Amino acid sequence: MTDRVPERLNSEYRRYTGPIRSRRFLAWWPITRTELTTRVFRWRYILLYLVAFGPLLFREAILYARFVIAPVQIRLMNEMTSSGMSRLMLWDQLDFYSDYLEDRVLWLFLLLATAVLGVPMVARDLRTRAWEIYFSRSIGRMDYFLGKFAAIFLVLFTLTWGGALSLYLSTSLLGPDADFFLHNLGWLFPLTLYSALLCGFLALGALAFGTLSENGLLLAGSWLGLFFIAFCIARVLRWVRPDGAFDWIDPKYLLMEASAAIHGHASTSGFPTWVSFLLLGFLTVISLLILAHFLRRQKEGIG
Repeated sequence: MTDRVPERLNSEYRRYTGPIRSRRFLAWWPITRTELTTRVFRWRYILLYLVAFGPLLFREAILYARFVIAPVQIRLMNEMTSSGMSRLMLWDQLDFYSDYLEDRVLWLFLLLATAVLGVPMVARDLRTRAWEIYFSRSIGRMDYFLGKFAAIFLVLFTLTWGGALSLYLSTSLLGPDADFFLHNLGWLFPLTLYSALLCGFLALGALAFGTLSENGLLLAGSWLGLFFIAFCIARVLRWVRPDGAFDWIDPKYLLMEASAAIHGHASTSGFPTWVSFLLLGFLTVISLLILAHFLRRQKEGIG
């Protein structure tokens, strides 16, 4: 009896020879999940997120006053018209929602979010040599990149497209036009397209910048400093060329020009639209080359 047990067990137990990962296309997700749970969703960043949603809450308050608090409507309209902020009352036009994505305060906090959350991601792995753990397992270079990129992109996309969608839904629910949601559903495509362009550009640039050193704090400060220097140079050159011919030096104006082309409203820059897309494409290619070089070196164990 005892001699027959091992025979039965051996006949029933067979070694598994299939793939280790049944869903290889999701190999990047554990990296994204780890970054989100251990780095992004931290209580110490709650103030940053609350302030980043300031432009959204401001516009939501305007919609509430416009549609719910009827006695305030006329006074609010007059005050905003006199202060040059009448575009904030154009809830029935695409400009109201695209203006949110071009808000200077939102832009500032997108830069802060990429500096605090995005730039140190790769620098942290360089310092702790965590990439050795990643690449020693069935995680490839593309999985590593996608995991890090998705973590930053999702945060930025929530702040941008999520905010624009919230405004659109608020207008649909509170506004006087019962058919607003269906009649203007086409607006969501340009809003989504520009949000993806904006967030993808910043997330990719932050990742590439984070490969330049192991000191994440130094890189985060340098990241913000580069945008500030570009802003100052563009403002100084405005005195030389008031027509804004050198605005392309500031990445903010490159993205605003792209927004004008995507959303179909008037340009606010003094350079052609094709220059904006050309330079954004050039910077994107540079970021991809930096990341490809970094990942190749780490994979080979040289870096």
